[in-house]
Amino acid sequence: MGRLGKSLLKLTLLLGLVLAAGLVWREVVVETAARLVLSSSGLSDAQFEVVAVGRSGIVIENVSLGAGLLSARRMRLSYDPADLFAGRLRDLRIEGLRLDLRQARDGTLARLEALASGAGGPWVELPKIVLENAEIVLAAPFGGAIAIDGELDLSGAGLGAVLEIGLDLGHTTAAFTVRSRNLDQGGVAEISGGGESELAGLALPGPMGATATGGRARFTVEGTVQIPAGDAASPRSWLAGALSLKGDLRLDQVTTSAGPAVLSADIGWALGGGDGGLRLELPRSAKLTVQGIAPGTLAALHLAVVDGAAPDFAVELSSSGPVLAWSPRGDGGVAEVAGDLAVTLGDATVEIRVSAKIEHDAAWRLSAPAAIRFRAGASAISLAGAQGSALLGQVDWSGAGSLAPDGEVELHGSLGVKARDVDLAEVKIGAVELHGDVRLRWLQDRWSLAVTPGLTIALEGIAAPGRLEIAEPVLLSVDSLEASGGDALARLELSASASQVSGVLLGGEGKEVAFADAGGRITLVLAPGDRGRGEVRLEDARVTLPGEAVGLSAVSATLPLGAAGDAGGDAAGIVLSGEVRDTGRAARFRAFRIDLEGTRDGETVAVSGAIETLDRMVRLPLKGSADLAAMTGRIKLGPTRIRFRKGGRQPRALSPKLAALRDVAGAVRVSAALELRADGAVRSWMTLRFDDLSARVGDIEVAGLEGTVKFNRLSPLATAGPQLLTARRLTVGVPVDGPRVRFTILPRRRGLAVQIHDAAGELAGGEISIEDARWDSRAKTNAFEVRVRDVAIGRLLRDWQVEGISGTGRLSGLIPVRIGRAGLAVAGGRLDSAGAGTIRVDWGAARETLVAAGEQVALAVDALEDFRYDSLSIGIDQPEDGALTLAIGMAGSNPAVFDGHPIQFNINLSGDLAPILAAVREGRRIGAALLQGGFGGQ
Repeated sequence: MGRLGKSLLKLTLLLGLVLAAGLVWREVVVETAARLVLSSSGLSDAQFEVVAVGRSGIVIENVSLGAGLLSARRMRLSYDPADLFAGRLRDLRIEGLRLDLRQARDGTLARLEALASGAGGPWVELPKIVLENAEIVLAAPFGGAIAIDGELDLSGAGLGAVLEIGLDLGHTTAAFTVRSRNLDQGGVAEISGGGESELAGLALPGPMGATATGGRARFTVEGTVQIPAGDAASPRSWLAGALSLKGDLRLDQVTTSAGPAVLSADIGWALGGGDGGLRLELPRSAKLTVQGIAPGTLAALHLAVVDGAAPDFAVELSSSGPVLAWSPRGDGGVAEVAGDLAVTLGDATVEIRVSAKIEHDAAWRLSAPAAIRFRAGASAISLAGAQGSALLGQVDWSGAGSLAPDGEVELHGSLGVKARDVDLAEVKIGAVELHGDVRLRWLQDRWSLAVTPGLTIALEGIAAPGRLEIAEPVLLSVDSLEASGGDALARLELSASASQVSGVLLGGEGKEVAFADAGGRITLVLAPGDRGRGEVRLEDARVTLPGEAVGLSAVSATLPLGAAGDAGGDAAGIVLSGEVRDTGRAARFRAFRIDLEGTRDGETVAVSGAIETLDRMVRLPLKGSADLAAMTGRIKLGPTRIRFRKGGRQPRALSPKLAALRDVAGAVRVSAALELRADGAVRSWMTLRFDDLSARVGDIEVAGLEGTVKFNRLSPLATAGPQLLTARRLTVGVPVDGPRVRFTILPRRRGLAVQIHDAAGELAGGEISIEDARWDSRAKTNAFEVRVRDVAIGRLLRDWQVEGISGTGRLSGLIPVRIGRAGLAVAGGRLDSAGAGTIRVDWGAARETLVAAGEQVALAVDALEDFRYDSLSIGIDQPEDGALTLAIGMAGSNPAVFDGHPIQFNINLSGDLAPILAAVREGRRIGAALLQGGFGGQ
C-alpha cells in the first residue's frame, strides 16, 4: 500500500480504540474523549456523532475531519467484551469513507497524516477492516475519483487485502481487483482488470501537436507486483522485487485535428522486473492501422505522396518483439532498447531494426553517449513535392551510431538506394542507384549528412525535355557529399566524377547534337535560402561532339545557380575555360583555348574573355551576355586584326584547311557573333575584312586583296547576299591586273557552294571575265565559261615568256572550263584575232637543223620569221587527265617569201599544263621542251 493508505488505516484504528472505550464510559464520555484526542492533534474542527455504544460494538456516524478532507457516513467497530480488555477487536466496518483531496489546504492533510502516523500499537489487535463504498476524490489536474470496496486482513503476520478498485476520471474509467498478503512487509500483490477511455480532446504527443477529436481506447492488465516494505520505501525499491505484468491496448476509430486519418491498434505488452531492473516487451502480434491519411498530414511529417493519389491510405505497423529494459546504476540507470518495426503505406513498406544502450542520471539526462545499432529498409515509396517526384523502389541502410547527452543523434553505415521515374521539374531520370557509406547527424531542427569517398551513383535514362537526352547509363563516383540544414533550409555540396557519358543535345528547329565520351569532375553547391542560391563547378571536364567532329577538354567552370545578385548584394562570379579540338580526319581548325570570366546579376549574365590558339599565334577577344529568364543570349567575337607575314604567322595557324595558303602577307580584320533565340534556334554571323593581303594557292597568286565579306551564318557557312573583293593582281598562269569578283556563298548542310555573279580583270591589255557561274564543293564537276576580250598577243607572249616568239594583234573568245575530281579540263575553247597582226619566230640555233629537214619545212621557217597574218585562231582543249593541246590556224604572208604569196598555217602544239604554268610563275621561258608538235602549210 502507499504511504497515504497506511496512514488512513492507522487513523481509523485510532478512532476505533477511542470509540471502544465507550463500553465503559458510554456515548458522552466517548465523544468527549475523541474530541480531546483530535483537538490535541490540530483537528479541533472534527465533526462526528456517536449514535450507539453497546456490549458488542460502537457506531458513529457523519464523521468529518479537516473541514471535509476526510469523512465517513458510518463507522462500526465490533468486539467481544471479554476480548476488549485483552486488547483484541473483531473488525472495523466503514461505510462511505471519503477522502476529498480537493479540500486539502493550509496543512490539513499534513496534520491528518501526522495524527494517523502515531495511531495503533502492539497493545491492540484488529483482525479485519471492511470498506464499503470508499472513495478518494482526486484534485486537479487529474479530476475524477477512485472507488474502493473490500477488506483488509490484519489477523496474520502481515497485512493482507482483497480490494475492488474503480477508477473514474471522466474520459477514462477502469476497474481492478487487487489481492495481496503481507503488504506492509514487502508482499506480492495480484492485479487484474482493465478499462476504457474516450479520447476526444486529449492532446497527443509528437511533432504535429495534434489533439484527438474522437475514438476510444480499451486496455487490460494482469499480473503480480511485489510491494516494498516500510513507510520510507523509495521508487527504486519498487524495482527490487519481482514484477510481472501483461496486458493489451486497443485503439478504435481514433481521429485527430491533424487530418481525416482514422487510427486503430491492437498492441499486447508485457512488463517484467526484478533485481532492480525493468523489461518491457511487445509481442509480434502488435498492430497499428491508420486509414484515410491526407497528403497534408504526411507533409506535416516532412513526407509526401504522388500528386493525384487517393487520400485513403492504409498504414500497418507490426512489431517483431521490441524490448525496452531498464536497470538502476548509481544515481541514475541504464536503458536498453531493441526491436524490429515494419510499416506499410499502400504498396510501400518500411522495416527498421534498432538497438540502443542509454545511461542516464537521476534527472533522466544522458550521462554518456548512447550507442545505437540499426538497420532500415524500405520499398515502393512514392515521393512528390514542389521540386519533383520519384518512386523509391528499394532503400537499405545499416550501421551504428550514438545519441549524445545534448540530444544529437549520429548514424553512419552502408546505404543502398534504388529509385525510378525521378522527375526534377526540368530533368527526368528513368532510374537511379546509389551505394556507399553515409553519416547522418541530427539535433532538434538541425541536421547534416556526409558520405565516405567512394560512394557511387548510377543514373539511367536522363532527359531534359527539349534540351538533353542521355540513353546510356551514367556512373558517378562521389568524392564528397555534404548536406546540412535547419528550419527546412538545406545546404548541399556534392563533388563527383563521371566518364564515358554519351547522349544527345536537343536544340530548336528539331536540331540534335550528339555527344560522347563526356566526363570530368562536377561539384554542386546549394546554399540555404528561399531563393535557392548555389553554384556548379567543373574540373578537368571533357566531351566530344562526333557529328561536328569537335572535342572539348580540360574544361573548368564555375557557374552560379538560383537567383544570384539580389538587390543590395554582389553579382555572382562566372569562370569558364577549356580547350577545343577538331576530331575529324581532316581537321578544319587548329586547337584553341577559351577563357571567360563574368558575372550573374539576377537573370542576367555577362562574360568576357578571349579565344587563343594553343600555339598562341592568334588571339580573339570575346564578350557575351544572356537572359536566363527568356533563355536568350549573344556572344561577340572580336573585332580583332590578324596580321600575316611570310616566314611568320600564316593562316594554317587558324585551320589546317587553310594550309594551302602560302606566303600570306597582310592583315585580316575578324569579327563574329552567336545569338541564342528563345525558341532554341542559334543565329551566327561573321565579317572578314581584307587589307592589302597577298597569298599563293597552288598555281594561283593574289596580291593587294581588299574588301569585306559578311557571313550571315557560320553553320552552314553562308554570306549575307553578294560580296565584292578586289585585288591589284591575280596570277593564274598569266597575270590579271585589277581583278574583282562579286559572289555569294550559298548555305549547304555539307561542303561549300559559291555563286559567282561576275568576275573580271585586265589580261595582257584586254579583259578576262566570268559571269553567272557556280562552284559546289560536293559536285563531281563544276563548269563555267571564261570570256576573253582584246587580249594583246605580244604582251601575252611576253608575260608567258614564250621562247623566240613575238607578235602583234588582239584575241577574243570563250574558253569553257570544267573542274572535276581529276583536275581542270577545257573542251572547245577558241580564241580569234580581231584583225591583222604579225607573228615573228626567232629560230636561233635550231634554224639550220629545221631547214635541212626538207623544202616544205624550210619554207615554213622562212615564212614564220616575219609572218603577216590576216586571221589567227587558237583552239584550246585539255582533258582532265591529259595534256594541253593548242590548235593554231593562221592565214597571211611574208613579203620576203614567194613575193608575199598567201600562206595558210596549221600548227598543233601539246604539253603538260602544270610545268608550263610553273615556268610562267618562275619566270622561265617556254620552249620546245615544254611544247612539242608540228605544222603544215599551203
